Amino acid sequence: MILFELKASTDVNAAALSRSLLLDAYESALRRCQATVVRVGEDELSFRVSTEPPPRLSLSDPDLGLVSGGTIEVAAAGGGFRVTMRARPRNWFLILSMAPWLLLLWGLGFTTAPWRWLTAFGGLPLVALLWTVVWANLHTFMDHTNRAVTEKEGTE
Repeated sequence: MILFELKASTDVNAAALSRSLLLDAYESALRRCQATVVRVGEDELSFRVSTEPPPRLSLSDPDLGLVSGGTIEVAAAGGGFRVTMRARPRNWFLILSMAPWLLLLWGLGFTTAPWRWLTAFGGLPLVALLWTVVWANLHTFMDHTNRAVTEKEGTE
């Protein structure tokens, strides 16, 4: 059962590219991120990211260490392709997302109600920040891969 899934999409405007070439580029980029990749069809990849090495919180270097797996779908769009990536965050991310609400509901035995509310709503910006970092990493990964494949195609 999938509780949370992040979705990121981008357009590749290169008419000279083929869908197969674009999928090959994403497959090799996923393998560089130590992911196990399976081709589901002629336009979709399914991947699962290993737990090693530990994730890096970086917005400039494409890293999929914060996600556990997902799919990449390439569809034809006007003058190029639309790449859609759906990714599931790691389980500890889900637990961290639910922790502030659990503190609000059950609270800590030694705190008063105002402190429980403060803890719950104080944790929300942290959760929002972490989800934003994961979403930004997905877009960075896609942008780096798209740039690499279009530059490679342009030099050949």
